[in-house]
Amino acid sequence: MKKCDSGCVHGRFQLFHNDHLRYIMKGFERSESLIIGITSFINSDLITMEAAKHRAVPQNNPFTYYERTEVISNALDDAGVSSDKYSFSPFPIEQPEFLPQFIPYNILCFTTIYDDWNREKVKTLRDRGYEVEVLWESKIKKIEGSNLRDKILRGDDAWKYSVPSATIDAVKSLDIYNRIKKI
Repeated sequence: MKKCDSGCVHGRFQLFHNDHLRYIMKGFERSESLIIGITSFINSDLITMEAAKHRAVPQNNPFTYYERTEVISNALDDAGVSSDKYSFSPFPIEQPEFLPQFIPYNILCFTTIYDDWNREKVKTLRDRGYEVEVLWESKIKKIEGSNLRDKILRGDDAWKYSVPSATIDAVKSLDIYNRIKKI
């Protein structure tokens, strides 16, 4: 399959885990360069989506936009991906009328499908005029951010086996345990 020039992956990445890294790396297999779109990018202005209400719960969003870009950059650096192969952008899927201000229509959007929220995103993107390629579909998420955040709160270090070392470093340096606890 021929690679496209530019593609886009997107996610909330709260907290960035190994399946997120796999998703981004799959995007690189299909594209020469990637825009990594960050959804729910303003933590103080989270928008509730009927199909994914958990996304707007403040406790489920401990990392800022900038912190997420730093963690992902560090994880990609560790994976040997050159920083000139990607960039970051807000990705307002919750307010799709604003997407063209951040993501050009000629960018191929890559996504995955696990649930109705993912199907809704695909429909939203296509309805807005974006070409969408589903990289994979599965009924089971092997890793869920909510489970990882719960393990952090419980002091269960098993979460560390599901994330890149960049995430482990950020959770420690940013004191994410206390941040989640206080929210």
